[in-house]
Amino acid sequence: MRKIFISGSISSKEIPQEVIKSVDDSRKRNYTILIGDAKGIDKNIQDMLKADNYKNVEVYHVGPLTEGKRNIISALMDEYEIKTAEDIQDALKDLLWGAPSGL
Repeated sequence: MRKIFISGSISSKEIPQEVIKSVDDSRKRNYTILIGDAKGIDKNIQDMLKADNYKNVEVYHVGPLTEGKRNIISALMDEYEIKTAEDIQDALKDLLWGAPSGL
């Protein structure tokens, strides 16, 4: 089963059209949509999925996020160009086992 990982800015209120298109494409393919529990984009996408009665959704919560953790996550997202759950898995494999991404 394919998954799509979505996380957005707390301060943003409007979902960009390219994100809406990506979410729509993911729903058509019955992908599992992983979404955060924060206000802003996360909450707006949750509301959009709920309004459409899309059930293949997992809401996640990372707990208290310190500034140090936020910086590490931001650096990893940038370095590995993370856009999907599969990208996260590849980055973790690289970090934990030293294997090049994609193996």
